Order: sequence, then C-alpha cells, then structure tokens
Amino acid sequence: MERLSLVPYDPEDLMSFLDTLGTFAPRRESVVLPGGIAGQRLGYLHLDEEVPVVALEVDQAAKKRRKDWEGPARYLLERGLSAGLFVFHDAYGAYRLSLIHARYRGRGQPQFSDYRRYSLIAHLQGPNKTFFQQLRRMAENPPRSLDELLAIFSVEAVSEEFYREFLGIFKDRLIQGVAGEAPEPKRQDFALAFVARSIFLGFMQKRGWLGGREDFLPYLHRRYGETVGPGQDRFYREWLEPLFFQALKAPPGSKQLSGSLPPEVQEALEQAPYLNGELFAPKPGLDDRGLYLRDEAIQAFFDFLFAHNFTVEENDRYEEELELNPEFLGLILERLINQLGVEGKSREAGAHY
Repeated sequence: MERLSLVPYDPEDLMSFLDTLGTFAPRRESVVLPGGIAGQRLGYLHLDEEVPVVALEVDQAAKKRRKDWEGPARYLLERGLSAGLFVFHDAYGAYRLSLIHARYRGRGQPQFSDYRRYSLIAHLQGPNKTFFQQLRRMAENPPRSLDELLAIFSVEAVSEEFYREFLGIFKDRLIQGVAGEAPEPKRQDFALAFVARSIFLGFMQKRGWLGGREDFLPYLHRRYGETVGPGQDRFYREWLEPLFFQALKAPPGSKQLSGSLPPEVQEALEQAPYLNGELFAPKPGLDDRGLYLRDEAIQAFFDFLFAHNFTVEENDRYEEELELNPEFLGLILERLINQLGVEGKSREAGAHY
C-alpha cells in the first residue's frame, strides 16, 4: 500500500484500495443526503451487513463537527442501515474516514455512534502514522463483518500498540543510549527527563513557538546532521542542552547562549519563549553528572514520536483518532512511571510534565 496513492484525497485511489479488500462493489453516483447535502456514493462494502461508502466535501476534514455528522446519520436512519463509511474531504486534499454506525433495539430510535468516534484522519502534510497503520491492518486482514470493521476504526488497540512501541524504545534505545558513568536508576531517570522535555516541546512547536516551525525538533536534528555530521554524539550536549537549560530559562532578548550554532538556529533559540517552570531547570544529581544521550538513541525516539500527529487540544473519552495530545501523553508518562516503579527525579519529571 503506497502512501502517496492515498494522500491527497482522490476517489479513484481510495476506491482502488477498497477494491483490494474483496468485499467492495464500486457504484459511483451522486447522492443527496437529508438537508440537501450533496455527496457521491463510491460503492458498498458487502460484509455481514451492507455498508455504503459515501464521500462528502466539508470545510476542514480534520475537524470533527456534529453538523457534518447529522446528515449521514439521518441518511442511514432513513434507509434502515446499521453503518456507513463516510469520506469527509476538503478542498486541500485532506480527508477523514468516519465509520458511523447505529444500534437498533426494538422499535425505538437507534443509538448512533458519537460523531467524534471511529475516525481515521489523513492530513495533507502530517505523518499520518495511525491512518496508514490501520489501513495496512485492514488490507492484511480484510474485515468480513461490521464488528471486524469497527475494530479497525477503534483506537483502543492502537493505543496499546503505541505504548508497547514507546516502552520498547524507552528501555532498549534511550536507557541504553545514555552515555557517562551512572547506575541504572540514574540512567532511567535521565532518559525519562529527556522524554518529558521532548514531549513538552512537541506541543510548543505545534503552536509555532520554536523558530516558527511545527517540526522544530526534527528540523534541529536534521540541521545538526548537516552541520556536524551523524554519529558524533554531540547533539544532546551542544544543541539540546542550550535549548533545554538556556533558551527556555530567560525572556527573548536576554538569553545567554553558549556554543556555536548555525545563525538561524541561534536566532530561533534566542526568540524562544520564557518558561517559568521546573521541567527545564537542571536537576541536581541528574543533569550535573556529565550524562548525555547518543545521537542514535535520540534519532530513534524522534523517528517514533514525530511519526504521529500532535494536537494541542485535549480529547475527551469519545475521541477515537490517535493523535498525541497533552492528556494522552500525560497518561502514557504516568503509566510508564508506574510500570517501571521509579521514584525520585524520574517521577518528578513526569509530575512536572
């Protein structure tokens, strides 16, 4: 399954993917949903129940809005259908696959799934890891029933997979990538402090507060590779430490930055916002031991973390698209701390986050 063939949105490409499942019957025609909403039916998934696939243009595909959901829900209700796969796409090429379904009980009105649930979003510029991961899962094990299709669109299993991968990288790459003399608990503390700081900066960069870029940390690592070269193990000490402990500890215009960074990086750090908090204060007994992370370990963690879409909005319990928001990642850190049974500086770093 080629990523480029599915983003940006193209109905022919999406229909070609659905055709590989063996249950899709193409039937492309214009439809009008309740409320006069114009759309295009692409065909049907013939599972244990018939599931129409309908495309609708919306203002912003990534925004889950009740007004976009109401017409499709009424469309299903009027036809007595249990589910429909709706493709909400915008003029920019982003789109959202939303599986709207209803539970019919007796003669009463059916109970529909919440409009924020069971969605996979393909951002035009984002990494879209969850989107492609779940579509690959669908291609490898094509659903034969509505319940199996619902499982593809449910985020619970994806969240567990995220945590397992996160834990593996933390143990096998970050802790093992700590250089310098320190016992295992200190190495663990050091790695967790780096994770908490990196995650926090992931949300700052999403707002454009670091060099005006939403990809500032990956960009910083790329510029390091271009300037210094990979494998020198200088990124943490010469590029991240000035960011962590100098750039964020004073207001713009009054920062004392050491080292020789490229001019555009130096300017970005000088203009970084002042954070009056403890997360970016050097921790005695931890950040003063001469410890650092090797380049390879940082690269592995950045590759994993920034393959996911960050959002600055916290989800509620109905949210189903796996995007990295403060609430979700706070719970991940809490779970990590509890599972490892750590105390001291490691627990302190998670609490500050």
